[in-house]
Amino acid sequence: MGKIDILSASAGSGKTYRLALNYIKTLLEEPYNYRHILAVTFTNKATDELKERILTQLNALASGQESDFDEDLRTQNYDPEVVKANATKARNLILHDYNNFAVMTIDKFFQRVMRAFIKEIGVELNFNLELKTDSLLEQAADLMLEQVTQDKLLYDWIMAYIGEKIDDNKAWNIKREIISLGKQLFNEEYRHDSIDSSSKPELTRILQAAHAKAAVLTKAYQAEAQKFVALMDTHAIKAENFKGGARNGLGNYIQKVASGMIVPPSKAAIKAVEQGEWHKIGSSPAFDTIDSLEGDFSA
Repeated sequence: MGKIDILSASAGSGKTYRLALNYIKTLLEEPYNYRHILAVTFTNKATDELKERILTQLNALASGQESDFDEDLRTQNYDPEVVKANATKARNLILHDYNNFAVMTIDKFFQRVMRAFIKEIGVELNFNLELKTDSLLEQAADLMLEQVTQDKLLYDWIMAYIGEKIDDNKAWNIKREIISLGKQLFNEEYRHDSIDSSSKPELTRILQAAHAKAAVLTKAYQAEAQKFVALMDTHAIKAENFKGGARNGLGNYIQKVASGMIVPPSKAAIKAVEQGEWHKIGSSPAFDTIDSLEGDFSA
């Protein structure tokens, strides 16, 4: 039985680096080894990152350029000439036989296995593999709610969440919200940025810190908006004087924030700011005043 290397690492600790290094070291020993290696990841993004790291560094070694792996290879007494020759051969082999460069997501791996045995398992050739995430999430939400009376920390989380919704004058359906949040687990961005921690107290600490920071930023954001509204009042400028009008313009958005409604700006408000044409050009009595105050608003 071959040797098994286990890499234990948390988020941001250089897993991609270590995996790519081990992959390349295997190729430097025998360039044809790429046909016998299967690298499985969870997301397309991770797959692309690992493939790019392997091919970029392999090309650097083959071309005699500086590589991220130079120091590791030197400390392990790799012969520079052997490294260059085998890296060149491995690079060329992979580029001419890319289908066998097996770095893929776990679902793609299973699809490949299924296609290899499609006749034996009696599946049509044009099958489509789907994950029944909706039904699984609904079951998970039900199980989670059943545990509320037994898990005080979970109970506190849910009650705090309901309290936030009530404070924001928003409707809430706790099961629906749990399912909506659970769907983020299948999002590639979440998988890439998620925290490698299963500790509830640690998650509580992170949530509390995030809420505290959000409260400070919200207060500062609202204070700036109130200054803006005061300036509008002083010069008799109304929301309809801004591009996008009274409903979708920048003026209406600023008024909402000043009143305590921290909501995303409309597309019209964002576009107006990005283009530097945030006020409406027309016959409004406030038009000349807005022009003269553009520097104040921009600040």
